[in-house]
Amino acid sequence: MEEALDPDDLEVGIDTSVLIDLAEGKVLQGLNEIFPAVGLPGMVKHELERSASRLNSMILSADWLIPVTVDEPEDLGLIADLHRGLGGPPENAGEAELIALARRHGWVALIEDRARNLAIREGVHVIRLSTLAAAAAACEVVPVERAWGLHRGFHMRRAPKRMPAMGTTPADRDRFARTVEAIAVLAERRESPVWPGLLSHSALKPGQLDELVRQIGERP
Repeated sequence: MEEALDPDDLEVGIDTSVLIDLAEGKVLQGLNEIFPAVGLPGMVKHELERSASRLNSMILSADWLIPVTVDEPEDLGLIADLHRGLGGPPENAGEAELIALARRHGWVALIEDRARNLAIREGVHVIRLSTLAAAAAACEVVPVERAWGLHRGFHMRRAPKRMPAMGTTPADRDRFARTVEAIAVLAERRESPVWPGLLSHSALKPGQLDELVRQIGERP
């Protein structure tokens, strides 16, 4: 980005494992199609730098990933509390910092693992990658076929037990289309503000969109 962005101007932040999933699925750039800029917690950046690899270097070269550090004493205290629930540091340092930054700046947090539960406890709106793709299609940010392609890329590195709601079969493609339709109806009913307001709408509980996707994904 040519100018430094204020963290409060960002809409979403991301965890290390999610970035790696996107890159290995060859759909990292797809996230930039949905968001022009994404918050990169300082510890997530550090984790990528610490484990030097061609993949991590490619991730770090994305200029739309905006590094943001934690410097408020209240946030540092929250991170210490989160580590008691998550374990670490250094393990889970990126997740803990992402939760603190998301709560501070009003971000939606892209988290796929068990740290989601602690984020929800702190009132942070979390979103899974496939839910994000479906919601972006529902709000006409990307075409449905492109969103399905992003979901398939997200899914490449995730074992089924880590992404139980929806796979990549033709039947899953139909479920994904139904998910897009359901989220579009929800957005209309909630009179959702311009994208990405739906993801953190005040009438939705943190994690509610992911639960909707899970329910549709489990239907025959």
